[in-house]
Amino acid sequence: MNITKESTGELTALLKVEVREEDYLEKVNKILKDYQRKANMPGFRPGKVPFGMVKKMYGTAVMADEVNKLVSEELTAYLRENEIKMLGYPIPNDEKTGAVDWNEQSNFDLYFDLGLAPEFDLNFSDLVNVDYYQIKVSEEQVEEEVKRMAQQHGTMEKPETSEEQDWIDGSMIQIDDEGNPVENGINAESYIYPPSVSTDEQKARFIGLKANDAVEFDLRELFPENKDIARLLKVTEKEAASISGRFRFVVKEISRMIPAEMNEEFYAKVFPGQEIADEAAFRQLISEHMEKNYSTESDKKFLQDAVDKLMELNVFNLPEAFLKRWMLESNRGEVTLEEIEKDFPNLAKSLKWDLVKQKIARQYDIKVTDEDMQNYVKAYFANRFGQAMQDDDERMNDLIKKVLSKEEDAERIEADIFNARLLQVMKENLNLEIKEISVEDFITLVGANKDHDHEHDHEHDHDHSHVHDHDHDHGHDHDHDHNCDHDHDGHHHH
Repeated sequence: MNITKESTGELTALLKVEVREEDYLEKVNKILKDYQRKANMPGFRPGKVPFGMVKKMYGTAVMADEVNKLVSEELTAYLRENEIKMLGYPIPNDEKTGAVDWNEQSNFDLYFDLGLAPEFDLNFSDLVNVDYYQIKVSEEQVEEEVKRMAQQHGTMEKPETSEEQDWIDGSMIQIDDEGNPVENGINAESYIYPPSVSTDEQKARFIGLKANDAVEFDLRELFPENKDIARLLKVTEKEAASISGRFRFVVKEISRMIPAEMNEEFYAKVFPGQEIADEAAFRQLISEHMEKNYSTESDKKFLQDAVDKLMELNVFNLPEAFLKRWMLESNRGEVTLEEIEKDFPNLAKSLKWDLVKQKIARQYDIKVTDEDMQNYVKAYFANRFGQAMQDDDERMNDLIKKVLSKEEDAERIEADIFNARLLQVMKENLNLEIKEISVEDFITLVGANKDHDHEHDHEHDHDHSHVHDHDHDHGHDHDHDHNCDHDHDGHHHH
């Protein structure tokens, strides 16, 4: 068997695979003899059916199968041995091959088109300048967070009379214009938090209430949004859309959160095990933690900007016509050429970034091992369930196996580890221009950038389904059948 490669363009080639009878005959005869041993036919004892009869019945289908299998294996080996980096996989060139007659032919010349990955020198160094935004929180934001923490670690009281920041538990009863309960109407145990009521005038109606007091109102006047009605009446947003009319709210109980006082006990609850001298030191720690949390957003923005910059600096072509044909072939019947044409600029960007990313990974030896993935899962569960889980080897190993046995989860974990290492390599090897920025300005900046579309996906995993060195079915068709949680509106349930 012989394979030869001929260039057909800047990034395309034609492979000719010459298959001769001696390449497959021995294998085919072995399979047919196996068939003969097992064959059961009327008029013949088991295993005594003449070989010629078995060959006549099954020979063509077995030959077609074996030729396709052989071609696939040999092509894979050829591409690997010659270190040919292809895009997609070889596509049969039916025009060059012509019609294959499996009944008459014993020698075959089969042709395949190949798309090649472009060669380029990676432009990636400390001469590449990328802005890195260091988000600084304001005193007002720290104050807001301190208040939230004080609420979270506060104590619940049950006052007699309601004030604006209290939660008022009670019943929501649907009523008619005369104030009578609607037959089979809504009657739900719920709560009202005065700040969530639409207007100051309506808010005032919920201040100064005691147990058993009642307030009647038009539902939509107080709560114009479906999501608020859904929460209030314990229905879905879709169901809430069709609910309106008058309701009576009967007070059952009032709850008031008394914020924690600024003292050592409070600091220890927020930052266990840390020595905190005074309120100033506590506020400083809060500020640092907030900025650390924002750094994830800074990293995302940096990665996005770095990718854009690297794509500007690493310019190369792709075998576009081949890739469109490959996409059409590999999604046969699922997409049209028009759809591929329309989406191709995005796919091309994504593919180009994949190629740049692979080069960075090779140059800086970014790898993800099985052990890395196991440690990632282990750290997740240890962090979530504490030291006892860390020490329970048997249970931990079972959990790790279970998580990594799901292909989708394993791929996502691999991508997470890879992207974290890629980010680190970028931070260490590109020239980061540090820019301090407020939270508000950063949000404005990111919002403005969203308008300028980032079509290529910077987060997708690195198994690069577009770029292959081996393992695909290269067969020609044949015509044989064979066999820290808190509610956003501040209500602490009690």
